[in-house]
Amino acid sequence: MNIFALIVAFCAVVFGVITVFKQQTTLFYKIVVFSAGSYLLAVIYRVLYAILIPVPAFHAGYLTYAGTFLFLLSGFFAEPKETFKGIKTRAKVPAMIPALVITAWGVWNTTNGHSVLSQLLLIPVALTAYYAFLGLLIPSKAGEYANSMRVYHIVVLLFCLMQPIMLVSMLTREHTTLPILFHSVLSAATVITAYWGCKRWSI
Repeated sequence: MNIFALIVAFCAVVFGVITVFKQQTTLFYKIVVFSAGSYLLAVIYRVLYAILIPVPAFHAGYLTYAGTFLFLLSGFFAEPKETFKGIKTRAKVPAMIPALVITAWGVWNTTNGHSVLSQLLLIPVALTAYYAFLGLLIPSKAGEYANSMRVYHIVVLLFCLMQPIMLVSMLTREHTTLPILFHSVLSAATVITAYWGCKRWSI
């Protein structure tokens, strides 16, 4: 299954590299492609570590997973800021729910013996989940961007919610098949949905 994840991540990067050099490519999409590259490095680290060291432990691959979400998080700041103005303050409260769930999961994992450092890597994941959910709250009347990027925001939100599960499976090397399958597919989907969404708007 690690090989499957490696192939999927590699294909996502190849797709991103091919499409990122087209004319009028947005800064937002370039950042998403960088996130796919970071994810590929994380998978390579994980595969090599699993081959060379049979004992599960914290390693550099976890940092590159965090880098993936830091890129996705920074991508939200490259989106058209005026579209977020249509979201009412009280409507932003539900957007905090996924972030709080991920944070609570990290705290629970820590109490169950997992290292604090590994769970701190969920901080950029929680922040990314917040902005992904916030993107779903943008009113349709805000413009073409709001409608064209909804699928991307859904994929990123699911990707974030999958990360705590993936983190535990990597630390324990138990029940890894389904987490790796969904995690790798969602990572690739971020690039594809970002590309098709960006074709309908530009920064």
